Amino acid sequence: MLNFFLKFFITNLLFSGILFLLLARFNRKQLHSNNFLLLVSLGLGPAITSLLIYYLFLLLPGMGAGTYVGITAALFVAVAAANIKQWRVLIHTLKGWWSKLRNTLRISLKKEGMRRTLMGNALWNKLLLGFVMLYVLYWIYMILIVPILGHDMLEYTIQARLFAWDKSIDYALHRYDEAASFYYIGLHGFSFPLLSTWEHLLDSCFTEGYELYFKSLTGYYGLLLMLVPYYWLRRKSVALATLTVFMMFLTYGFFLTTYTFHLDTYRIFFFVAMLVFTLTAVQHNDWLSIIGVGIFGGTAAFAHSMGVILAAIALATLLVFLKGHLIKERLPKLVVAGLLLLAAGGIHYVIDVLWGTGWIFKEIKFY
Repeated sequence: MLNFFLKFFITNLLFSGILFLLLARFNRKQLHSNNFLLLVSLGLGPAITSLLIYYLFLLLPGMGAGTYVGITAALFVAVAAANIKQWRVLIHTLKGWWSKLRNTLRISLKKEGMRRTLMGNALWNKLLLGFVMLYVLYWIYMILIVPILGHDMLEYTIQARLFAWDKSIDYALHRYDEAASFYYIGLHGFSFPLLSTWEHLLDSCFTEGYELYFKSLTGYYGLLLMLVPYYWLRRKSVALATLTVFMMFLTYGFFLTTYTFHLDTYRIFFFVAMLVFTLTAVQHNDWLSIIGVGIFGGTAAFAHSMGVILAAIALATLLVFLKGHLIKERLPKLVVAGLLLLAAGGIHYVIDVLWGTGWIFKEIKFY
């Protein structure tokens, strides 16, 4: 279990915090709340980790597990060092989160304090905190007790092990591994299985983790998915925001998504983040929103083929609705967003069309 918490801390918290520094650096006009940037950054750490493993396997195949782990860690350290001035922004934001948590936990015994506790926002904050605590217990139960089941999840798990064994990304018309007699029919990006590969690489350097980290991703991104709409709705009403979280989780489809290990919460999170940045780009016409569209559009694409289509729609939205002159202002921002989209995972589909399966031009055969 200690192995799992170490992986979770490094990949989901430490790496995500470092990427927050990068986003905060472009938030010069403070058009975006640092609370929101930190929230979406908490989902970005694992995705960028899988992206780095993809590029390393593609460009430097066949090296030792420790080499890939070391290079990945070194790249994150470099980003942290390059944005060292933003550490105080991160610390200030974390202090704000801790202060809100402490105030939510505090129960005053005074008459006026009790009245505020039982009425208004204080009550809804405590209900949300209670729900999150129960959700975390449910999440831990899932990763410890429930096995990996289902066609897609088993397929991702096996493909991840093959990546870890081969330590390379090879494009071919048919993704067939003769040694394992395994035919990978998926036409999506490799982000999700590569996170399991990342776990295997860490296991090679330390101790066996029994794929607990990979199993944790569904529940982790499920929580983030509920907190994103909560963040925006609480500006209007804390009660409405809290009820929205409850209704999302209790909806049968969403509950089933978190109960069955899969990539759905993972891929949808990046789409939602891309959608928010698309809307803020249209509203503010700022560079951070453009960068957000590119990065989260790319990670959405690298997670699932549907993300490519949705990212293309987001770029078309920018082209039509961004303010300013078409040639001088809109096109340069569109080019930047497009290049970031490719770099953040969209390039996989370009390579796959030209030298791999053919992607959308391929008919999937299950035999």
